[in-house]
Amino acid sequence: MNKLSDKQAETLRYIITFSRENDYQPSYREMADHFEVSLNAISDRIKTLIKKGYIERAKNTARRLKILKNTMQ
Repeated sequence: MNKLSDKQAETLRYIITFSRENDYQPSYREMADHFEVSLNAISDRIKTLIKKGYIERAKNTARRLKILKNTMQ
């Protein structure tokens, strides 16, 4: 399994927690605001999480990230 950096793991945990609490995934803007980083930084983290097989994007749907591997277990 591809190991996550601290920032990547933190981002994945945030997506999971936010999703559980709100019944929908956070937007890139909400994640960027939460972590106080740019939208590009969040986009890069999401791309890496996808590449490493932790999440995938649902097709043709906004705010839909499917969690494939949960680091909170």
